[in-house]
Amino acid sequence: MDNHVVDQKIMDAFANLAGSYGYKGTTTRKIAQQAGVNESTIFRHFSGKQGILKALIERYQDEINKAELSFHTTGNVEMDIRHAISIYQYFIEQHKSIFLIALRESSQFPELGQAIQRLLLIQKEMLLKLFRNLIEQGHLSAQNNLEMEISNLVLMNFSQAVLKLAYPNTSIVISDQDYLDKNIQNFVSNLKK
Repeated sequence: MDNHVVDQKIMDAFANLAGSYGYKGTTTRKIAQQAGVNESTIFRHFSGKQGILKALIERYQDEINKAELSFHTTGNVEMDIRHAISIYQYFIEQHKSIFLIALRESSQFPELGQAIQRLLLIQKEMLLKLFRNLIEQGHLSAQNNLEMEISNLVLMNFSQAVLKLAYPNTSIVISDQDYLDKNIQNFVSNLKK
């Protein structure tokens, strides 16, 4: 089997298990079983769990950059903001194990906290660029306090992700679609006032 394929299987198994059991509860034995490899293969390829996590963080950061590049504006305020938020939601869903480890154990792994902060900063920069374009095109008023509005939107998105992943069975969690349809629509209507 190709080394890249083996690495991918090991990283995927780790991500899946760590999302359920946390970093400490994810053993190399469990990873090997789920990946369908010998436990010694994990140590040859990654030197252990820390190496797997490091590789996942690198992949996560590469994909953050790709997510930023995938965003293009249309000039429709609500559609553009919804699209930006959808990219963020999809990204978090695809990387929920990293996100959960960061929430649960970021003091042990500061690089995870830094990766999450980078995602939030990229989202903020992406939204700032979007809002400036919309103001230039006359779709939004220049009277809006961009920094405050964008910080509020980033915090709303982060809160939605945290609640959905960390506390999925609470009554305050709403579906991503309802979040887009109601909260973002309300946010946009307030921006236009």
